[in-house]
Amino acid sequence: MKKPFQKVASLLLAVAIGTALLSGCQQSAEGTAPAAATTITVDGQQVEVPYVMKVDGEEVPLDLYRYFYLNIKKEMDQGDDSYWDTHAEEQDSIKDAVLENIRGYYANQKMADTYGVTLSESDEKTVDTQVDYYINQNYEGDEAKFQEGMKEQYLTKDLFRQMIASSLLQQKVASELMNSTTGKYLTTEDEMKEILNNEYIHATHILLQTGTDDDEAQKQKAEEALAKAQAGEDFDALVEEYGEDPGMEENPDGYYFTDGMMLQPFYDAASQLQENEISGLVETTAGYHIIKRLPLDEDYINENIDSLITQHRQLLIQQEYSEIQNGLTIEYGPQYDQINVDSLQ
Repeated sequence: MKKPFQKVASLLLAVAIGTALLSGCQQSAEGTAPAAATTITVDGQQVEVPYVMKVDGEEVPLDLYRYFYLNIKKEMDQGDDSYWDTHAEEQDSIKDAVLENIRGYYANQKMADTYGVTLSESDEKTVDTQVDYYINQNYEGDEAKFQEGMKEQYLTKDLFRQMIASSLLQQKVASELMNSTTGKYLTTEDEMKEILNNEYIHATHILLQTGTDDDEAQKQKAEEALAKAQAGEDFDALVEEYGEDPGMEENPDGYYFTDGMMLQPFYDAASQLQENEISGLVETTAGYHIIKRLPLDEDYINENIDSLITQHRQLLIQQEYSEIQNGLTIEYGPQYDQINVDSLQ
């Protein structure tokens, strides 16, 4: 179920694999292997950073922190450093986002340790094969071009390999927990139906997306749609006329969800509705929602029970990751406060 307004776990793949890592930007210039970053520039002087922070006592190297920081920075400023001349106050949000990714990165390893999951010799060979495949596909096997591409993505080859290895480790943990006969979160069809009846909500909605210069116009459209819904106009027709959630195309009968699967304001509002009741305007980071709670559909549940079980088990795994992330202790290094958009390049 595709839900652009759903709650997103801040795990390793949220940034490490999903954005710059596999972008495949080809470079024509010859390059040398980028060295691991160990310094920042403060008042024109190079300052050594032995480690940025410690996560449960394990030192986070500048190289890893820099990768997350500069990719998130680039997403915010679109490569225009002058952005920070007028948005300096947003720099803290970069560090907040980096911290979440760092927590996810180390939670991934801790989760693997908890369940005794490691990369075998065969797995290590698979990682090497993926690195070679990436070089061949994106740089025609040219190592120099690949190294130049790594610079563009704030990576070294070693860190690139490390990211792929961590992604594979995460997949192995999920396979262990989702195993159909021995997995930790085994759920029968009868158990899932009981969970659905006790914990799940079925709802549809009209979403007017925000995040552009037209936010006020979007709010006016949302208020217009709400007035029509409250006047008794057909809700499905209003979804088609006003709705901007692409996931509704795949889920025309609405979503089935429980706490932790949606952005919290959306879940909170939906949980307060009676069946067939319509909410007022509900604002989330995705935009303005008008939610209609629907009764659980037994035929739909019977037809989609396997996918509902899989979705629920994935939620339980996500929640376990979150618990580990939130339990990690963070100790900042002496140079941490000196890291900013000017000092870290």
